[in-house]
Amino acid sequence: MKIKNILTACLVCCGFAVAFTSCSKDDEPYFSANENDAPRILNTDIPEGKGGEPGEIANIERTTNFKFEVIATPVNYTTVTWYLDDQLIYEGNEIDMPLLAGNHTLKIVATTTKGLSTYRICKLVVRPAEGEYPLTIEDAAGTRWGCGMCTVSNDAYVDPGIKETVLWEGGVDINWGDANVFLSAEEMANVPVGATVRLVYEMIDAEYHALRVTNQDWSSDIVPQVDGLDAIPSPYEFTYTADHKAIADEKGMLVTGFGYKLTKVTF
Repeated sequence: MKIKNILTACLVCCGFAVAFTSCSKDDEPYFSANENDAPRILNTDIPEGKGGEPGEIANIERTTNFKFEVIATPVNYTTVTWYLDDQLIYEGNEIDMPLLAGNHTLKIVATTTKGLSTYRICKLVVRPAEGEYPLTIEDAAGTRWGCGMCTVSNDAYVDPGIKETVLWEGGVDINWGDANVFLSAEEMANVPVGATVRLVYEMIDAEYHALRVTNQDWSSDIVPQVDGLDAIPSPYEFTYTADHKAIADEKGMLVTGFGYKLTKVTF
């Protein structure tokens, strides 16, 4: 009789234990957190960064929406916000939206009603789809300016190189009035206003190094004398203005100075 009572008591205790533990689900531990607890982002599919660089959370095409769901605790007291390149783009646990092409930094922030927060930072790559796209630039005031169309392609990139027109090429040790390079008004007529004129040179042993660009009779400078040319990397470049063109179109352009070898003039 005593053994039967003991067995009955054990079964009753076990029944209470089963009834007690069945109120909580192992796969939903965050429901037990309250508003005073620190927030946690429970996702295991958010990649860890390496070497100081954030992990890549997604790599998608421009035509595909970015979709992701964040599991945060305490679930009833936490708001999730999404920042793309420091700009707020969405609020809520589950995001599903198109994004501009580019290599972006995504910051996911979980904040409780008590003001406690935690975050994860990831890299988000949005690849441009093939096609024609309008190209715009934005100035410091936030105004956008159209720059025509560009073509996005998966074809192998071919570097077009620097396109330039050679006005003169050779090798002259520049020495003021004794050795200079002169380009006639006819040769300079094809240089448009706004072009970048490049003077390619090498240093030679000399007491000093100076450059001057003027006209045929030295009466009007295009580039006033530049001293310390040895400290300026070749090529020396300047923007060809309307004033420069007015001088050269009348009396040509003379490259002079001292202490360097001029090897090429281009635009």
